[in-house]
Amino acid sequence: MSVQSVETTPTLRLFRLAEAVARFFPAGGITVRALRTEAQAGRLQIIRIANKDFVTAEAVQAMLERCKW
Repeated sequence: MSVQSVETTPTLRLFRLAEAVARFFPAGGITVRALRTEAQAGRLQIIRIANKDFVTAEAVQAMLERCKW
């Protein structure tokens, strides 16, 4: 897991995993646990701050690209 510099990404918008599930997968089928599983498999970049997990919209989009058949 790499750390992104906030200075180099001024428009960085972080979403807690539950918020990301609700925003990017409104029809369901994806859970917080599923996002953590994808991160453990190396397909989703998670940013951990104060022992809390966050993702960006770009990281979710990249995961979707990696998971295409």
